[in-house]
Amino acid sequence: NSVAAAFDNIKTHCDHLDTVVFAAGVLKGAFKTIDELTEADWDATLDTNLKGTFLSAKYAAPLLIAAKASVLMIISSGAGVFGGSSSYAYAASKGGQYGIHFKLEQELSPHGVRLHVICPGGIATPLKLKNVAQGAVAAGRDPEEAIRKAGLGDPKGIAKVLAFLASEDGSYVRGTIRTR
Repeated sequence: NSVAAAFDNIKTHCDHLDTVVFAAGVLKGAFKTIDELTEADWDATLDTNLKGTFLSAKYAAPLLIAAKASVLMIISSGAGVFGGSSSYAYAASKGGQYGIHFKLEQELSPHGVRLHVICPGGIATPLKLKNVAQGAVAAGRDPEEAIRKAGLGDPKGIAKVLAFLASEDGSYVRGTIRTR
């Protein structure tokens, strides 16, 4: 599979791997009731968000353990962990990432791997902007106005959090990080 190939490539071309961020995410089936949600949307979302996390962890773990001191960060979502998602599939996949984090922490932390699951709130990513616009249209509101009023955070803020967690300065931080 492509995830295994990517990590084989890293193993071949890099001395070590000390930081990994799992940040893939799709949102299918937004604003659909449970009986409207298709199995195809469910599968596509869980394949990318949850299975992708599993496969990435499977192939990254040996490299992170070999580094002796490393960091694994999973971008989940506040919507999937604390509620408020517009999609059953997205909520389930992001909640699943949150759960995988605990098992990975149990297995990998004794080997010097620091683990974090980052649960952003509303961040102005293309995925979130599209989701806010879709919600506004579904509610009969102006999408541009909805985006302006959504109070979305800047993705650069999340990047700064990730950089801190990956740094030596972040070495005393563990676990769930909830952001704006």
